Amino acid sequence: MAKGPLSCGRILRGFAPLQRLQDQISEQHRLLQRVRSLLPPDVGAHCVAAVRSADGITVYVDSPAWASRLRFLSRGVLDGLRSQDLPSRQLRTRVLIATDVSSGTRKRRGVEPLSQATGRMLADFAASLDDPALSAALRRLARHRRGGPGLR
Repeated sequence: MAKGPLSCGRILRGFAPLQRLQDQISEQHRLLQRVRSLLPPDVGAHCVAAVRSADGITVYVDSPAWASRLRFLSRGVLDGLRSQDLPSRQLRTRVLIATDVSSGTRKRRGVEPLSQATGRMLADFAASLDDPALSAALRRLARHRRGGPGLR
């Protein structure tokens, strides 16, 4: 016989849908730790979530700058995951914008446009890459330059 009321956690522990959600959260956390272990510490610290799907893994980062940096490292991460018996065809990066819980507003920072020289350098580098996704991302970034319309 119980000595007092049961805790909510104890009651819900046997509730199958919540148990499946808890299992998914644990699996995603383990995946995030595996991805972080394959990255330099400064990059891994900005990875906030990882989700596996049928065609690959999506890694969420806390800013567009870290998403770009992660794209440069994506082949190495995929190779590392394959060596850990976690084959994936694709590593996608997404930015998870932080939200101020109290007000429900997004935290935004001002964006400085790139210099013309930097825009040209990024466009030239993008043209030399074999990875079409990375090349396209760099071309989009190169369009954000000062002094006129973006480079094509």
